[in-house]
Amino acid sequence: MKKIFQHIIILYFLFCLQTTICTANVRVTPPELSITMTEELIQGNTTKKITIINDHNTTINVSWYKEHPNPLEWIRPNRTCIPNISWIDVQPIWKNIPGNSNASFYIYLTIPDEQENYNQSWESWITFKLGQQGFAAYESAVRLYIDTPPYTNSNPNNQTDNSSSNPSSTNEALIGIFLITSFSILFIIRKRKQIS
Repeated sequence: MKKIFQHIIILYFLFCLQTTICTANVRVTPPELSITMTEELIQGNTTKKITIINDHNTTINVSWYKEHPNPLEWIRPNRTCIPNISWIDVQPIWKNIPGNSNASFYIYLTIPDEQENYNQSWESWITFKLGQQGFAAYESAVRLYIDTPPYTNSNPNNQTDNSSSNPSSTNEALIGIFLITSFSILFIIRKRKQIS
């Protein structure tokens, strides 16, 4: 029984040592990332990136997943969860990073152009799973802050053509053209009758 207990302590110590080595030699930067939109909602590449730095001598495998702040109480003040986490994408999906090198992951957004998505302050987490053969895998979350522009009639996709947005003015113009044309035709017919 004493030998089993000693083996368990040694295994636990090795596990802790491996996890410490792994976390000390892999960095995810930046830990927080802000995307602020001032005029229109971003559709596509935000040009914002997250860099994974591998200071190990061996290759690590990196993948990611998206989540709401977990636990939810950890969300920053004055922020809410993004309504649909599928509006966020990260490319590439996964990457093998050779020893003593780094890789970048780019943030893409596809936020629907709807009034309720303007003037929002959202928070989401992108959690990276990092692992190396022989070492324990660990996760590191990057806080992603998304601030959308205020809603105004001057937002590019909210502008409308006056002729299509006001059907009564279009109808009035058509009626006016019809009346002028009708009076012109009647006037020409009457003149011809008077000449004959």
